[in-house]
Amino acid sequence: MKKKLIYIFFVLVMIIGIFPIKVRAETIQPEISAPSAILIDSKTHEVLYEKNADEKLHMASITKIMTMLIAMERLESGEMNLEDKVTVSSYAASMGGSQLFLEAGEVRSVDELLYGIAIESGNDAATALAEHMGGGSLDNFLVIMNNKAKELGMTNTNFADACGLADTNHYSSARDISVMSSELLKYEKIYDYISTWTKEIYIGKNNDVLRTLVNTNKLISQTTYIDGIKTGYSSAAKYCLSATAESGDMRLICVILAEEDSSTRFADAKALIDYGIANYSGEYIVKSGDVVGQIPVINSELGKTDLVAAEDVYILKSNTQDDKEFTQEIITSNDVLYAPIQQGDAAGILKVNVSDGNVYEIPLLVKESSDKISWFVFYKRIASYFLL
Repeated sequence: MKKKLIYIFFVLVMIIGIFPIKVRAETIQPEISAPSAILIDSKTHEVLYEKNADEKLHMASITKIMTMLIAMERLESGEMNLEDKVTVSSYAASMGGSQLFLEAGEVRSVDELLYGIAIESGNDAATALAEHMGGGSLDNFLVIMNNKAKELGMTNTNFADACGLADTNHYSSARDISVMSSELLKYEKIYDYISTWTKEIYIGKNNDVLRTLVNTNKLISQTTYIDGIKTGYSSAAKYCLSATAESGDMRLICVILAEEDSSTRFADAKALIDYGIANYSGEYIVKSGDVVGQIPVINSELGKTDLVAAEDVYILKSNTQDDKEFTQEIITSNDVLYAPIQQGDAAGILKVNVSDGNVYEIPLLVKESSDKISWFVFYKRIASYFLL
């Protein structure tokens, strides 16, 4: 009997070795000291961690995220160009705190000011660019900032200046900051600025003063995966940070507010981002431009055309849970199209059902244009058919 039990034991050990048991790791959230914080997936805005995320707090230079966001919008639309020249006003030059030490009357490009804002956190650069975008008026730009906040659903935010020096009626929340940070990161060009560690620029009316800018976000130099976004400090706000990191298809945003010291601010942000990377991953089910199917085109030179997705479909997955499953269905109003067709014509929708209950419906577009078939080609095809 004893030998039989020993034999069974060794058989079980061999079976376990061949078919390992999948052990699900426990998700342990890090302990952080910041009074307010949030960690989100940038693409889905799913919250992975939060602590007093809706508390209204001073935000110091985190303010400049909104200033840069509006600048990116203007650049994208063509309303503003990187080479545009900005004359620094006396008021902008008088800003205290972090600054480029710009002189009143000197002229800098939008590109230079963006580097000064993103790397050195220059209050003078931010104010000069804000006045430029406000048509020469900082008050006009504040209206633009607050309107944009409302548009993004930032219900716990009010801007009283464009750089973060204001300490009256100037506040936001960790959740709101994560929202505007996510919006900023939609612009690929912004990474040229927020991920740069050092840069040399000339300043002064005569362009004769060389400044070496060093990014205030130390995590950029301390890690290979954290590549932005913006630090902040004031006596009212204490130490703040909005940080972002990329891991595979996933991009995370972590916001830390009201930290007591700088090093703890960075440590808390890194701990939360590392937690997110260890426990979550992102996956594109479909990317914009992907071919997802075909459809016949009657009386066309092509005979059929590819259907491409007009938008991305991205999901966030927990590494400690079963993978999300999904199904895809192409829905068209007709089984065929009729020539002529143009590239980009609407041709239906792609419906994606995810096991978590989310349903995505994205437009499907015609990939290639096709003219109506000529009579010559039509008869040629008929002739070739009978000659087979």
